[in-house]
Order: sequence, then C-alpha cells, then structure tokens
Amino acid sequence: MVFFLENTFAEVIGKSVRGRKIEAFVYGRGNETLLFVGGIHGDERQGVEILTRFRRMVANTPEIRKNIRVVIVPKANPDGIRRGTRGNARGVDINRNFPTSSFTTNYHKKAYYPGRQAASEPETKALIKLIQKYAPSLVVTIHAQLHCMMVEGDVWEIARRMQYYNHYPLVAELDYETPGSFGQYCLERGIPMITLEVPRIPHHALWEQNKRALVEVLRHSPGKLAHQRMLIESKKTPSLFEALQRQDWYLWRNMFTNMYEWKKQDAEGNTALHYALKRGDVPLALWLIERGIHLATTNTKGWSPLFEAAYWGHGEVVKQLLKKGISPEERDPYGWTPLIIAAQRGHKDIVRVLVEAGAKVNTQDIYGYSALMEAVRCQHKDIVEYLLARGADPYQTNCYGQTASRQAILARSTNTLILLGGGQ
Repeated sequence: MVFFLENTFAEVIGKSVRGRKIEAFVYGRGNETLLFVGGIHGDERQGVEILTRFRRMVANTPEIRKNIRVVIVPKANPDGIRRGTRGNARGVDINRNFPTSSFTTNYHKKAYYPGRQAASEPETKALIKLIQKYAPSLVVTIHAQLHCMMVEGDVWEIARRMQYYNHYPLVAELDYETPGSFGQYCLERGIPMITLEVPRIPHHALWEQNKRALVEVLRHSPGKLAHQRMLIESKKTPSLFEALQRQDWYLWRNMFTNMYEWKKQDAEGNTALHYALKRGDVPLALWLIERGIHLATTNTKGWSPLFEAAYWGHGEVVKQLLKKGISPEERDPYGWTPLIIAAQRGHKDIVRVLVEAGAKVNTQDIYGYSALMEAVRCQHKDIVEYLLARGADPYQTNCYGQTASRQAILARSTNTLILLGGGQ
C-alpha cells in the first residue's frame, strides 16, 4: 500500500505482530538510495523522534536530496514503541532476529531473546523486504544510549563528516556481541551501515546535535564519493589537491615545483597541509611547516592544521606547529579544541604536549563536553588519570547536567568511575 504525504509518498512495508503499520517514507529519485531506520528497539524513542524531524526536513528541502532517493523508517518496531519495551509484542529483540551467519537461538538475557528462528518476526521481514527492494548504498540506524557511532563497512569518511557536527566517537565495534543483527545482515550483502548510538538527553538536544550530521550523509553519500574518487583517479593531469588524494601521489609530488600551487586552497578551504595530514604524509607536512605555508589557515569547518594533526595523532606535527606559535587554544565553530579531540581519540602524547603548551583542561565544547568527559566516555583511562592530575574538574557538568562520573556510568566503565571517585 502506498499513499502520498508531505510532497512524497509513504509506503506500508509490513505490519507488526499486533497489526500496526510499519511505514517507509520515500523521498526523491536517483540511482542511489539511502536508508534511515529508527525504533528497532521500542524503549529507544530517540531514533523515532530524530527521524520524524529529519523526514520533515527532507520533505521540505528537496535540494538536499538532489539525485538520490531517501527512505526513512522512523518506527521499525511499532508494538515495542507503543509498549515501551525493547522487543516486539512477542518479546523478540528484532536486532537479533536477522538471518545472518552468526544467528543463534541462544541468549543470556530475556531482553536479548532472538526468536525461535531467524526472520521469524514480521518487523524483521519488513526490513528485509525493504533492503531487497531498494538495495541502499548505506543504511543509517539510530539506537541509544552508548553515545558513539559504530561504522560497519567502508564509510569512514562519511562518519567523520558526521562527527564534525555531533562530536560522537567513532568505533568499529561495540564491547558486546549482537548475533543476528540488522548491521550484520546488511554487511553480508555488501551494504555498509553507520549506527548512531545517541545519549539519553532531551530529544530536542539530540536533534540539534544530529540534524547537520544526517544532512552530511545526503551530501556525501557513498555513490557521490565513489564518483568523485573515480574522476580524480582517472585524470591524466591532476591538480595538486587531486594528486594528494590519489593512491599514486608519490608519482606526482615532484611535478609540483611552483610554490604558488602549494599556497592555494580547495573549495572547502583545505590546504596542502590539511591534505598531507589526512593522508598521513608526515614528512610532507613537516616540509610545509618548515616553509611556513598555511600554518594557521582554517578550512570551511573551522579546522586548522593543528586540529587535523590532533585528530589523526601526528604528534611531531603538533609539536612543530606549537613551536611556530600556533595557539593550543584554537576553537572550531562547535567549540572543539585540539585537546578535546586528542582526548577523545586517545592520543595521550598529544594531550600531554598540548597541556604543557598551555591548553586549558576544563574548556568545553558547545554541548558542554570537556577533554576529561571525552576521555571518560571513550574509556581512555591513562588520559583520564593525566587530566585529573593536571587539574581537570570531575564535577564540571555538560549542557545536560551530566558530570564525568555520569559519563563513566553511561559508558559502563567501572575502572574510570573509580578514578573519578564514583557518584553522578
């Protein structure tokens, strides 16, 4: 069944155990489809709220979905959402009911009951049907409460673009197994997935954190990025910035002898130094720093080379930039500092260098997260210890009233909680 709504159409892809409709909202046309799914677990309404607002944005701003099809399923488990339970009306965890190589009927908690057999549930079958119909190039799902983004498949560049806006740590896996998961089902069929594990904070705050991040998925979809890479790799005479993105960069470097080329910026404001740091070419980065080329220049994200070096863990580059007079207290438009980034990414040596250079340990981003909070929620115990020793405030709260101790509780990190002295 298909019916029209808000300049698009809604498709009923199935019905729940109790007969409730499972709807997919379809927007736009194109050779590439992006799928967004929320409400797989009924006690995680965050995904429902975020995707309900997101689909309105997609419906009302057609320019952000140019040449792509966007499919949004806000309520994948309507019975569970109605009841406020993780599982569906039969108590089955939909995210453990998919026919994958790891599916098992064994489970150690009632909440993780996978069903009597794979794909036994109508909600599971509805999502399988949707995958088969649209063959999306990427699936984005929303869960709660781990406060990170799990990346499955080769979509790290997209996840990093999302991370700039929501500041969520990127992980390749969680610290527990999920046999028969939706993510594994998609991955076994060559479809990558990004799972947004959002924190338990007010829904309006979650939307503010993630609305621009979700739009980045539309602007830099796997198909668009693959097309850009193909054009760059096939050029017979690439520009400097194009050559810096190619696998055969080493063949082209000596071709660029005009220093004017090295002083340019691309459409996103990136310099050759930004590109060198992203590709991990530290010798090239140091060569550019020695010549003083764009040491403090920010791109359109507001990131200078110091941000890139702190993000990617290039400690020697951080040291040389600081020696050249770059401030360790730089901030991007979302309040991130090199110290906060390094603490989240687990680069202890860079954290130490920045603090010794004068970076303030209690600086907070626009969401109120400090370097200590980032180290806590990412379970970097050694960085937590160092920051506490250098005066980080364990009682400081973020914009949602949460202290570092609360972050440790949410991250299920007992050892870190003990370091902080326990409490909320």
